Amino acid sequence: MNRIAKTTLLVTTCVVVFTACKHNTSDSQNTPVATQAPTGKVMNADSFVHPAEPANPQIRDGINITRWPNGNIRMQGNYKDGKRTGEWQAFFENGKLNSDEFFTENQTDGKVTVYYENGQKMYEGENKMGKLAGVWRYWDDKGKLTRTVDYSKKPASKKP
Repeated sequence: MNRIAKTTLLVTTCVVVFTACKHNTSDSQNTPVATQAPTGKVMNADSFVHPAEPANPQIRDGINITRWPNGNIRMQGNYKDGKRTGEWQAFFENGKLNSDEFFTENQTDGKVTVYYENGQKMYEGENKMGKLAGVWRYWDDKGKLTRTVDYSKKPASKKP
């Protein structure tokens, strides 16, 4: 399989993992659940933060942390009105950073950086409300720049 196909496969896998983990609460059963006092102060921020008596228990607000079976953080970020917002990070099982990206209203919006497990950057770029924007750079697992794409000169796309 050539490098572009491998990169595409890995990017697709990352997108699927982010999408699949978005509503995953199975890890939280073994992790203390954070609650929010009526004053709005967080009492424990190790897992999910939510109102003490939410109007709709399906809607989450606050920090979300899921963990690998070994206890390392798998993914962390914030929800507002049940939608991803702000910085979200995913980690490999060994604890190294896998990806770092920003969300607005549940859509990628801002800088995105994805890493190989060896710590080298795989790619980085920027999204504008779920669409690729600006210059994206792609590297091989040794750190050699393999491709640069300027999405400001192309029709907007949803996949790198």
